[in-house]
Amino acid sequence: MKHKIKKTHIATADVIDLRDSNERYARTLNKPSNTFNLTEQLPNDVLLHIFSFLDFKDLTRLAYVCTSWRNLINTSPGLWREMYLKLTCRLHSAQNVRTYWYASRFGSYLRELIIHCLHHKNNFCKNMAVCVRKMLLNLHATSLTSLNIFGVKLFGVSSPIMMSLASILTRFLTRNPCLQHFKMPLALWRVTAGKKVLNTVLTVCKGTLESLMIHGFFLPPKFGQKPADFDQLTNGILSLKNLTKLGIDYFILNDVFINALSKSNTKLKRLKMFDMDVRCTVPKVTHNSWRNLTVASPEMQVAFFGYSVPDVMIAKLDSILPIYDIRVGVVGFGPRNRTSMSAVLKHITENFSGTLVKLQLDIDTTDRIDTAFLRLVRQSKHLIRVTVSARFTNSKIKKTVLNVVRERRRRLHLETLPENTSKRARKTSVNGQGSSTPDAAAPRDGI
Repeated sequence: MKHKIKKTHIATADVIDLRDSNERYARTLNKPSNTFNLTEQLPNDVLLHIFSFLDFKDLTRLAYVCTSWRNLINTSPGLWREMYLKLTCRLHSAQNVRTYWYASRFGSYLRELIIHCLHHKNNFCKNMAVCVRKMLLNLHATSLTSLNIFGVKLFGVSSPIMMSLASILTRFLTRNPCLQHFKMPLALWRVTAGKKVLNTVLTVCKGTLESLMIHGFFLPPKFGQKPADFDQLTNGILSLKNLTKLGIDYFILNDVFINALSKSNTKLKRLKMFDMDVRCTVPKVTHNSWRNLTVASPEMQVAFFGYSVPDVMIAKLDSILPIYDIRVGVVGFGPRNRTSMSAVLKHITENFSGTLVKLQLDIDTTDRIDTAFLRLVRQSKHLIRVTVSARFTNSKIKKTVLNVVRERRRRLHLETLPENTSKRARKTSVNGQGSSTPDAAAPRDGI
């Protein structure tokens, strides 16, 4: 079968003189361009100032725009002083691969590092210790001033893996003697491995450490081995002259340590205590010791996180402490339980209503607490964050508490506005643009 031949049209009018085309091309080259090339016109100082407002993910995307930007971003240590990295408990996930690459590529520039360990399940993960270990191995020649590792959850990890992680973390901390902030809350270390890490921090960073947040660092006495002698650990904390923020497990504290802390040159501004004493033992710190510490550190604010029975909870919430944050879980069983939950709420109202800002309660009792809880919320004039899980007999108590907190937030916001602000502007700033009803902005926190 013969193929058809397509017709071809030729017209002399379409032919362009070669000299004419060369002249047109020359005029195009000599003609000034009106377009503005951002990558070539802006100086490096201006670009670095713009890039300083971006996080590391945006910076890596911009590095693919052109070669000059890539060289500028990769060779500017000031852009990589702070980094927030995520790890998953899956050993070979894409998230971990990116995290390892960031750590190995920009680890030498870092000054502030946050490592967030994400778990796909609520139970404690054994693979996370391996991921953290590999993450630290990818960090080379760092000079960190702040290290924050949270979400590790080492409970259930075998002893060899935990000791290996402790050794890697110890060597990593030894290479960073200028740490000012070390945070590793709720890690749940066994006593032997945990003390090895903390002793390294307290020894290497003795002259620079300002913030030590290690609340929930050790396993509770019931789940792990009994706490050994913590004198070396407490002596290391007492040797920190620049310490202003401290988070610590409650079972480590005693009268000797608190009195020594009040007599030292340390002026605490923030104290966090974590207590998961499932054995419901009596407190180890007396009222006089807490009073000495509050006198020595008048600007100190205290946060208490715990889980216990009502009568022990009252004893541990000492009335002399300036507590601004209470997050506790209270159960109604136990051999020492002779106190109702209403008494606990009454104790909090009488002693901490003037300083309380945050309240989180998980109450597993059958006591009638409606009246005591409402009195606590109404009399705590600075309480703006409330999260409670309990059994209430009054179905309207949730709406009542939300209205009280909402009005308090508006009042506190109005007090912070300048006095010369007009009434109309003050109302607009509180209710939102275009809002005329007082219920326009509902709080995010629930009950």
